Amino acid sequence: MKLLRTISKSFIGRTIVMVSAPSLRLFFVTLLYYVSLYFSTSNRTLILFTFLYWLIIYRITKNLKLSLFAGLIATLLFPKGRAYQIMLLPKEDIERWAWFDISYFFPIYIADIFLGLLGYLYLRGKQTAKQIQLSFQKNKSLWLFFLFIVWTILSGTFSIVPEIGLLSSLQLVRMMMLIALPFLLFAKQKTQLRKIIFSVVVAVLLFEAGWVLVQRLAGGPLGKDIEVYLPGAQLGILSSENRGLLRLAGTFFEPSILGTFLLMQMAILLPALLSKKRIINASKIITLLSIGLGSLALVFTGSRILYGIWLVGAFWSWKRWQQSNKKNKIRIPSKVMGVFAAILIIITIALAPYLARRIETLSDVFTQYGSATYRLRMMYYATRLSLDNPLFGVGINLSPYYLATEFKGEQLAFDPTYPHNLFFQLLAETGIVGLTLFLLFGFLTVKPFFLGLKTGIIKEYNLAAGIYLLCAMFYPIFLNHPELSSYFFLYVGLALFDQKTTNHV
Repeated sequence: MKLLRTISKSFIGRTIVMVSAPSLRLFFVTLLYYVSLYFSTSNRTLILFTFLYWLIIYRITKNLKLSLFAGLIATLLFPKGRAYQIMLLPKEDIERWAWFDISYFFPIYIADIFLGLLGYLYLRGKQTAKQIQLSFQKNKSLWLFFLFIVWTILSGTFSIVPEIGLLSSLQLVRMMMLIALPFLLFAKQKTQLRKIIFSVVVAVLLFEAGWVLVQRLAGGPLGKDIEVYLPGAQLGILSSENRGLLRLAGTFFEPSILGTFLLMQMAILLPALLSKKRIINASKIITLLSIGLGSLALVFTGSRILYGIWLVGAFWSWKRWQQSNKKNKIRIPSKVMGVFAAILIIITIALAPYLARRIETLSDVFTQYGSATYRLRMMYYATRLSLDNPLFGVGINLSPYYLATEFKGEQLAFDPTYPHNLFFQLLAETGIVGLTLFLLFGFLTVKPFFLGLKTGIIKEYNLAAGIYLLCAMFYPIFLNHPELSSYFFLYVGLALFDQKTTNHV
């Protein structure tokens, strides 16, 4: 009996108790679901595994809406399903250098099953119109994004391919559904919602990080159905400035998408890691492990911009933890610190060759074909596109077509794709009005994070959304990659929901 009491008071005993909690069970089941996808061979088996996963989490949550929401978060990252393609210009017909055909894809992914079911549950309610009115009431962000959609529809009608404008607007309506979901369905379930988000985010971060590490050991993509590739990248993506240096993308199309995704999820977990509660417990250890492995996976994306964002975030987190440590007199056992330092040194030594090769080419970024020159030239030509139609732009998602067909006789040192800056892309595609509406929407999204810092509160959803916007200034990650942008809009909705419910307390 004494032995049992001793065990129950120990860390192992506390861990066993915590594992029995629904949030921890949801985490382990979600992680097991992700592991099972290694054996998925088609969309059918993916749907089967996902259905079995949902059945289990429904048993755990004992709530239909919460289980569907958990399934939505868990599957948003997979660009698996069907896509309607509009071919604008085959690569062979482009009168300049290009990697790919100029096409537009309207996707329907597996996560849309959960989103559609949640939408059905909402529409089945008796106070639909009143709930929508309450959601928009005194919510400037929702109104701004609604006006942005209206303007996108309007500008699309004047474009060369109005169908793309209409379909892109439907994509934006889908994003608005993600923003509005927390308001419309979970007004009285804020605590349960937060626990579900935390459990799934920890699992998804561990999954993507683990997948990247396995890819690293295998020397490239694993050839599994859950992975997606750009044309010609089935064997991996090599750095253009470091020949032979492999950049890993996890289950995403590109390393930059993976890296942005990892940073966003780490931001969601940051408050739990920096909380003033007991340091050594199962939840914090799992959180620390997921952030650590996520940081390790970030290295193998080979993205120097994301390295910089991570370093700034790590330094800020360390300073904030130090301040909290002084106020609360938190003590970490010297043995724990010693083990942590040893692990950190070993990992740093192991990663040094890869990092050195990636960083040594920083001096080449402003050369004729360097990555910085590439981005600046795209911004320049995006601005020139906007000057031809400053009010409406060329039409949403049509900038690649115009970059491929305009400016004949000029030597363009970049592939005709989306400008590698979201704001310049919107300037070219939706004009100055569309850009202004989205800038105001983005400003209102990020502002609460900085206001929260004054009171010592980390608003994780605003932080994650802000990281997306920051990364979108360097990478083309808007509607062309809904597997990433969907998380941005969902986190915007959760941030607004958190702000509104907090103000009513």
